[in-house]
Amino acid sequence: MAALALRASAWRHAAIRSANAVPEARLFHSLRSAAPVSAQRCGAVSSQVQGSHFSQPQVLRREMATGRADVDGGGDQISETAFHALGDTTLQRIYDALDAADLSSMDDIALDDGVLKIDLESGAAFVINKHYVTKQIWYASPVTGALYFSPQEDGSWKSVAKSGDLISVFLEDLAEVCPEAKGLDSASFRSK
Repeated sequence: MAALALRASAWRHAAIRSANAVPEARLFHSLRSAAPVSAQRCGAVSSQVQGSHFSQPQVLRREMATGRADVDGGGDQISETAFHALGDTTLQRIYDALDAADLSSMDDIALDDGVLKIDLESGAAFVINKHYVTKQIWYASPVTGALYFSPQEDGSWKSVAKSGDLISVFLEDLAEVCPEAKGLDSASFRSK
């Protein structure tokens, strides 16, 4: 999938560079025929010539464009205000619980404008932030990589890809790279 995206990107950049030298109709035709066959058939993007300019590719389905089924997992079920309130509360609880735990292997912890960054002395880092566009929590861990968590009615955040909630996944991952975190109580991360 990454190779397909890279080829499509290179193909798009070549089109932009040659746009001044080739009439639009011929440019569109040459781009369409130069695209990898799989890109032509997948339906992930469509390009059109409109008026006197060449339009940008339009994403038809987010999952096909990103290759991730966990992106945009129900953000339309929560208002923007509720998303920000729930996201801020969750990030603040994680920050407060880690600050109170005072783990010696934790080098730095910072919460700023919806982004929580946890740096460990080993050089590993966790980033947990509000993803405004999809109304999800984006989570990056040195153990599991990047995950998206969708808001639930009970106030938790669930991942489709990992089959777990944000706090459980975070504490599992943290314990793997920071053994002293194994004794942390998940209740302190869930309530104030």
